[in-house]
Amino acid sequence: MSIRLVLVASLICLFLVGAPAVHASAIDSTLFTTYNLGGNNTNISWSVCGSLPGTSGCYGGGSLGPFGRIGAMIEGNPRQNLKAGTVTRYILMLATVLAAMRLPYTFIKRSM
Repeated sequence: MSIRLVLVASLICLFLVGAPAVHASAIDSTLFTTYNLGGNNTNISWSVCGSLPGTSGCYGGGSLGPFGRIGAMIEGNPRQNLKAGTVTRYILMLATVLAAMRLPYTFIKRSM
């Protein structure tokens, strides 16, 4: 195969597939959320802190619960909506309601 044919085929593939996505940091990358268990592991309190242009500190917080005894919690990867200026992460939590029953709870954390 000639070099010219390989080059043309490569360019056609590039135009059909598109340019590779550039991974930039999330628009809320300077903020972090701290989660704390409370109430005999039945409540979670949270606070958002970090820095924004021209300011730093803690910007908000709240609580989730009450639940049965909380066993595990994980926060997912960010999904950005640049048009709306938001970042969404899913939070999955497992809590025991009865001795033999564990229920999954799903929450959405949206930064604006």
